Amino acid sequence: NQLESNFILALAESDRGEIFVGTNGGGFTVIYPDGKSRTFHLKEDDSGILIFNVDVRPNGTAVLTTNTGPAYFDGQKIIPVKLELSGRSSTYFDVVWDKKEHLWLTTNNGIFKIEKTDWYDFLDEKLEEVPFTLINEMSGMNNRECTGATKSTITNEGILFFPTLGGVSIIDPNTPEYEYKEAAAQIRKISVDDQSYLSYDQPLAFG
Repeated sequence: NQLESNFILALAESDRGEIFVGTNGGGFTVIYPDGKSRTFHLKEDDSGILIFNVDVRPNGTAVLTTNTGPAYFDGQKIIPVKLELSGRSSTYFDVVWDKKEHLWLTTNNGIFKIEKTDWYDFLDEKLEEVPFTLINEMSGMNNRECTGATKSTITNEGILFFPTLGGVSIIDPNTPEYEYKEAAAQIRKISVDDQSYLSYDQPLAFG
């Protein structure tokens, strides 16, 4: 009766008793305690937009994780969050906040860490794009691809758990172990125009 799509991917409740509904192709619907509802859209036509998760913030705000990127709901409208170019197209699944209120986004290309100050500077229109730190196999993950329609979580001690195709990745934000490590380059074969000229049984390593 009140939803524009019955394909529901996310469901959450605010402190004020509002029900937040994230759908596949039907936008973001808020059902208010009096039974009335309102649907918000990320663009004019939301077909193809999947709202995988809704993270409720204080005072009726929320962070929406959609397949096209994160978005912020301020209670009256949805604000798409533009991230700095990551070098490849990403699908976004979930967001979790650590104890210092930094954001951690799960994607098919790894985990994006967003500093608290950068997030709020963007919302205050001080930044046009939000920078992030990429965590992937070079940081110790077994598989960079996180899974959709799942939830990340944080323990009471502040340890973060992320579901991935390679198992659960565990990050302690208080240690620098997750930070990017430069990979050593290896040459296994030299070929030009599909013609192989040199091949090495033992790869040549650099770095």
